[in-house]
Amino acid sequence: MVERECQRLLGIRRARENEKVGTSRNGDSWWVAVRRLMVKHKTKAGTRALSPKAGLGSISTGAIMRRSGLAILIALAASAIASPGLGQERPIALERYRITLKGGGLGVDIDQTVVVSVMMNERQHWVAEQFRRNHNWCGEKENGRCVSTDKLVHGWLDGSSCPALTAALQELSQIKISGFAPPIRSKYDWVSETPLLTVSGTPDYVTGYGTELSLAALTGPIVDWWSESEQQLNRCWSNTLMIDGKQLESTIDTK
Repeated sequence: MVERECQRLLGIRRARENEKVGTSRNGDSWWVAVRRLMVKHKTKAGTRALSPKAGLGSISTGAIMRRSGLAILIALAASAIASPGLGQERPIALERYRITLKGGGLGVDIDQTVVVSVMMNERQHWVAEQFRRNHNWCGEKENGRCVSTDKLVHGWLDGSSCPALTAALQELSQIKISGFAPPIRSKYDWVSETPLLTVSGTPDYVTGYGTELSLAALTGPIVDWWSESEQQLNRCWSNTLMIDGKQLESTIDTK
C-alpha cells in the first residue's frame, strides 16, 4: 500500500508536467495515462517511477525507499503537488484501507470494492469510494423466463458528515488477530458459495516501510464486522463527493 501511495504521488507530479496539454492522444486524462504508463513499466525490481525533473530517472520506488527513506519520497512528491504556478489540482486522497467482497454461487455473485482514504494534509478527514456489481442469473423475468442482470453501484462517502465511517475503522482495530499458523496446523483451501471478504490496511505497531496487513475470510469476526458496518454506512453513500469544489478522483477500476 505504501508503494502504491508513492506511485500515486509521483504520478500526480508527472501529470502536472503535462498539464498544458490536458489529455493524452487517446482522449484519456493525463492521470489515467500516467497510471497506464506505470503499469507498463513494472519490473522485477518494482514499479518504475517516471519523474525526470526530480532526478529519479528509472529508479524503482523500492530502491528509492531503501536509499532515501519514505519520508523524503513523499515530501518530494508533495512538494511537486504544492508547487506554485502549476494551477490548482483536484484534492488528493491517500488510501489507508481496502475492503473487497467477491464470489458467490448458484448464479448469484457479488464483486465489491471499498477504498477508505484520508485527505492529504487533513489527517482527520476520511472519505470512502465504493464500486459494487451484483450479478443474478434470474434478476428479472420476461414472459415467465429468467433474465440475467448486473446491477452496478458507484458511490462516495464523506466521513466528516458520516461518523459511522471512523467508528467502523475503530471497531476494525479492536478485532483480535493471531499470527500465522505453523505448517502442522495450516489448513487446505476449500470451495464455498459464500463470498470471500478481504480487508487490508496498515498494521499497528509494526516496523518497516510498506508493511501491509491483509485478512481474508468466508465467515468469522471480520465478516461480521463488515456486515454490520456496511449497514451503518448504507445511508451515507452519494453519487458524488466534492472537496473544495472539485470532484474527488476515482481510485477503483470500474471496468
